[in-house]
Amino acid sequence: LYTALKAECAFPEPTPAGWTPSDLCKAMLTQSAHMSQGGVTSNVYDFCAINHGESGQQRLLRGKLPFPATSDRQAGELQTPLGSQQLWCGGADAYRVFAALPSLQQAWHVKPNGDEGKMVYTRAPAGDLRPLYAQLAVSYRLLIYSGDADGCVPHTGTEEWTHGLGFDVSQPWRPWTGDDAHGEVSQVSIGSSRIMGYVVSFGGHARNFSFATILGAGHEVPTFQPIAAFAMITRFRKDKPLA
Repeated sequence: LYTALKAECAFPEPTPAGWTPSDLCKAMLTQSAHMSQGGVTSNVYDFCAINHGESGQQRLLRGKLPFPATSDRQAGELQTPLGSQQLWCGGADAYRVFAALPSLQQAWHVKPNGDEGKMVYTRAPAGDLRPLYAQLAVSYRLLIYSGDADGCVPHTGTEEWTHGLGFDVSQPWRPWTGDDAHGEVSQVSIGSSRIMGYVVSFGGHARNFSFATILGAGHEVPTFQPIAAFAMITRFRKDKPLA
């Protein structure tokens, strides 16, 4: 379906204003949405109870797999320390309320906005930022990362375009782990051999350029895997390699 969809839709880059897909392309997009638990999702491992007590995957697999009751899942969550799992069910809704507090927005130094401040995504005009990233990689340290459970911007696409920038691979695909030696996860009870994700490094004209994945993380990596996100950002800030 992926190959046929790309051939039929042939999404132009940049996308011109007023461009619309063909009827066959729309049908394939609908089929793709049904195959991916009903549409774009921030995490393909979505098992939190929503919409009539079922997650996207539960609706997709209804009646075929025994899922634990919502109360059982929540009870299990309460027995685990904060940050030890990918996402607390209900956490996204709670975060929206938390982030809307005027006192919090003031502490974050962000300007409060009404409905007019909401982001609106469109396909036109869609600029190609790959040449910009290629320039940045030559002059600056650059880390591109993706959650490997991101259903909005799949990590496979990010891996493809980072390799497509033309830089030689200096260190091939390899796992990166939680390591107390780096000093960023010593306060968390996890083993030093825990795999956090995978990383590939590029050389040649690139100054210090890497692409990394985070296991089990969705679209907003710190939301789903806060420990791994903290470790990754800390090492990047301290100019230490992930692996």
